[in-house]
Amino acid sequence: MTENANPETETGERAERRSRLAGCAPWLVLPGILLVFLGIPYALLALAFWSVEGSWDFEGDRSFRYWSFVSGKRVERLGVVAPTDKPVKYSVRGSDGNFPGWAIVIYESKAAPDAVIDAYAKRCESLKAKVTERGAPERKEDKISVSLACEFEDYHTAEFQAERKSSSSISDVALRVWGRD
Repeated sequence: MTENANPETETGERAERRSRLAGCAPWLVLPGILLVFLGIPYALLALAFWSVEGSWDFEGDRSFRYWSFVSGKRVERLGVVAPTDKPVKYSVRGSDGNFPGWAIVIYESKAAPDAVIDAYAKRCESLKAKVTERGAPERKEDKISVSLACEFEDYHTAEFQAERKSSSSISDVALRVWGRD
């Protein structure tokens, strides 16, 4: 039995297999193209973020850095309490080895220090964290200061500090969230 050397006269199973592969070729090539044009730049961007030493410091919540470092994380779920018009300041450091990383948020609030700490205590409980330390209001010179600490899991905690000068109606609030979840 001799094989037909003319491909135009191919019949049967071989021709059917060739036509099925020809129809699938664009669907096989498209993911490869997407991988090259989307995957490689994303990998280079991730490498750039990973290789930078220190922390990322920025203001506001309408930036790419906010979206990549804060959005959807625990620090965003804890949020801010009665902020003023002044932009919120963020400082974020990624995890490295055994170091869990952290996010620090500093802002001004219209609420009293007690009210700020009460709001954060409720938010911690709603996120299934255990309030481990709640400081009584301390009066130092002309400032009132209140603190709170919550534990989410081992080495993943949140610490809150709110203080207000007696001559001011604005509280300075700082929170540090250990862990990058």
